[in-house]
Amino acid sequence: VVRNQAVNLFERIWCCWELFKAYEIGLVATPGALMITGPADTNMAPVKIQEALASDPEDKKRIMRHIHEMAERNGPSIEQINQTLT
Repeated sequence: VVRNQAVNLFERIWCCWELFKAYEIGLVATPGALMITGPADTNMAPVKIQEALASDPEDKKRIMRHIHEMAERNGPSIEQINQTLT
């Protein structure tokens, strides 16, 4: 993952979703499996995946629908995803 000053990756829904899935399957905790580089955002606000944007609004709808369906089946809630990413 390459951070940059033009776009906060935590404001993009695909970035949030992919990072959360990487966390879920253990890539974040596996040395060398996930590398993040670029300038750190020292003023980062708590992540709110429900407010993240997508270039295609349908992508956001599909991801949010999937999250709600997972939560209904005892999967992680929006709040749990946000907490994991923050």
